[in-house]
Amino acid sequence: MTYYNRQHPLYPLSYIAADSERPHTLVTACTGAGKTDYLLRRCRGRVFYTLPFQASINSMYERLKHDMGKDNPDLDIRVLHAASRLTVEKNKYEEKTIQGHMGSAVKVLTPHQLASVVFGTRGYEATLMDLRGCDVILDEIHTYTNVTRSIVLKIVEMLKLIGCRIHIGTATMSSVLTNRIRALLGPDTVHEVALTDEQLDQFDRHGVHKISSYDDAQERIAQAVADGQKVLVVANRVETAQQRFQALQIAHPNVPMLLLHSRFKRGERGRLEQQLTGKRLDATGRPIYEFNTGQGACIVVSTQVVEVSLDISFDLMITDTAPLDALIQRFGRVNRKRTPETIGKVKPVFVIAPPETEGEAKPYELAVLEASFNALPDGDVLRERNVQALIDQVFPDVDNILIDKDAIYVNGRWRIEKLVHKPKSVLFDALDIDSMVCVTEADQQAYEQAGYEERMAYEIPVRYHAIAHNGLARSEGGNKPFIVPDKAYDPVLGLQMSLALPAFYNSFF
Repeated sequence: MTYYNRQHPLYPLSYIAADSERPHTLVTACTGAGKTDYLLRRCRGRVFYTLPFQASINSMYERLKHDMGKDNPDLDIRVLHAASRLTVEKNKYEEKTIQGHMGSAVKVLTPHQLASVVFGTRGYEATLMDLRGCDVILDEIHTYTNVTRSIVLKIVEMLKLIGCRIHIGTATMSSVLTNRIRALLGPDTVHEVALTDEQLDQFDRHGVHKISSYDDAQERIAQAVADGQKVLVVANRVETAQQRFQALQIAHPNVPMLLLHSRFKRGERGRLEQQLTGKRLDATGRPIYEFNTGQGACIVVSTQVVEVSLDISFDLMITDTAPLDALIQRFGRVNRKRTPETIGKVKPVFVIAPPETEGEAKPYELAVLEASFNALPDGDVLRERNVQALIDQVFPDVDNILIDKDAIYVNGRWRIEKLVHKPKSVLFDALDIDSMVCVTEADQQAYEQAGYEERMAYEIPVRYHAIAHNGLARSEGGNKPFIVPDKAYDPVLGLQMSLALPAFYNSFF
């Protein structure tokens, strides 16, 4: 990891020594301070790098390949998530085949891929052997749900048991969660790094403005577009993002515009991420600079998928209220690029007041949204030196979700027989995963005739309970996806759930 020894005055963590006899690491620093480089500098062997979202995983995979691949062309770097084979270049058949196997210098994945070691699901023995003695980076663990966070804490316990060096990075983790991690690892084993107040002051870059509704932001969006600025609109729900995108298309027909959320075909989702981050290439292999990396005004509408580790920087944000830690991550997509000239410059984020009912607040809890909105300044700069106090104000406790009844290692004892594993449903129940996939009518035949890897490109992820009662037909091939009408899918808007009904089929099932 010698590449990451690079130093730069804009990244204060680059000047802090990473050498320590303590095996584990806890880095608390705001976005853009050099946290990723520092975590990698702390690694001594093979690395597992975990992040919460597919988009952020893809971005990190590309970053690591760019950083280390030039001087190490044969370095084995792999990416693992539901559609990870689509992320690997199409002509690298061997690389895609071995992605999930043991070995590799670096693996980028979600904690869900590590959760088998907690619940003893199929293949957990191989995962334990693969992890044993490695460096594991757990990045942005504060962004998980209560259940997932409890599983990650259990993963930390298991990783320590098998001799891993555990490195945790965060921008907005509550003190109570930090103390829980210290207790698990042992305070004398953790090398802790944080920025000083004076250093944090150099990262004050967001002026926060509270507004009562999305409509209140329309004049500000119009002015930003007229000034050639880049606008990011973030919604908590896919349907809301689609509605806002369509309205903005009508209001600003000549402005480049992009919509990004989870309900696109997996193959098309990758293309959208490349467009957003400036990694899409033309026929000659040169980058096509557009949206975030292009010249002039643009508007991007997204959901939570932009929150973590996407290297994008906008001039203005309009966002729904989210839990405070998630909001601060979202803010990090605005005024992200730091230069000597931009330090001290502030750009605006407009936060829409929470809804009035629990149903409207989903997927979040209304009380958390209200507490987060109330904690934010209004018409003033969000001071980075105050963020920790605000986080602790909103999250004074961490719910303790009991998962030991399903875990295979509790109180120093293994609770599973050798050569035995538990069904995967145990993991899905604990994670509250009800994911399902759909394919369009037009894609059904090709999907059913394709191999595993090709099938993924056609799949559209969706929550099972959002579609299971719509009366749709199901394919018998692959992952047995629901068949959605062609009318329900648009390559620009993604899957529109209001049209995912049998009445809109082109043919009879």
